[in-house]
Amino acid sequence: MVRSGYEKIHVAHLEGLVALGKAKRYWWEECDVPNMVRFYVETKDGKIYETKCIDERGAKKVITYLGIASKLSKDIVLDIEVNKDEVFIPEDES
Repeated sequence: MVRSGYEKIHVAHLEGLVALGKAKRYWWEECDVPNMVRFYVETKDGKIYETKCIDERGAKKVITYLGIASKLSKDIVLDIEVNKDEVFIPEDES
């Protein structure tokens, strides 16, 4: 079932959303063209994006990367609150 109407993004953008821990879930669906698929991602804030159709061989590589990035993002990406009083900003050396 191919959907449409979602904002289109590049596959690299999809990979970035997953790597940064912004994706709630992602999936792929077949396109109208044989052996082509399109990726979808739902972000944690509820937005859904779609990619253009890519061939299944390339899609298998993307899905492998997304799985690895998803696992790593849980270990690497943290939600950090920054206290502006504790942030060091160097002065210009004139």
